[in-house]
Amino acid sequence: MGHGQEKGKGQNTPPSDCHARAVGLKAVADRVDYIADLMRDLQWRRGKTGKELAQVWGVSKAAVEKYAAEASRRVRAEVQDPDEVGRTVCSALSQVLQKTMAKGEYRTTVRAADTWAQIAGAKAAEKHEVSTTIEATPADASKVMKDLFGQVTPDKDEDAAEPEPGSNEDASGA
Repeated sequence: MGHGQEKGKGQNTPPSDCHARAVGLKAVADRVDYIADLMRDLQWRRGKTGKELAQVWGVSKAAVEKYAAEASRRVRAEVQDPDEVGRTVCSALSQVLQKTMAKGEYRTTVRAADTWAQIAGAKAAEKHEVSTTIEATPADASKVMKDLFGQVTPDKDEDAAEPEPGSNEDASGA
């Protein structure tokens, strides 16, 4: 049932009946907070709730739209803040853990606990082993490096090294 409908009658009731908490709100900040609460609870209906609140508060629809814009910015900031999201999700997971444990739904409990541990950074580090079957010698690695990056300035130890077979260097090194 949406705002403005009486249970079982299908007729609209005055908006003040469904917004009883809103009636006494005079300060703009309180009105914005009220609208933000409606948005968080998924009770804000675009094009409908604003009209109802304008009537309840005796203000223009445009004024309520301004309140709603600010409320929307606040709610959006909350749901995009990683710390706030973490708190909200962990709170919900706490409830899931309690309820699933009480019902004996242990698989769901374990999944919720695992998710919570990931969020909280309490999950044990996972070890990943990677193996390779490529065998490479230092000469192979050097060739790959030369192919990728070109000739590098040799170290002092390499000055006296023999040129590789097939290279363009002559025996004099010039």
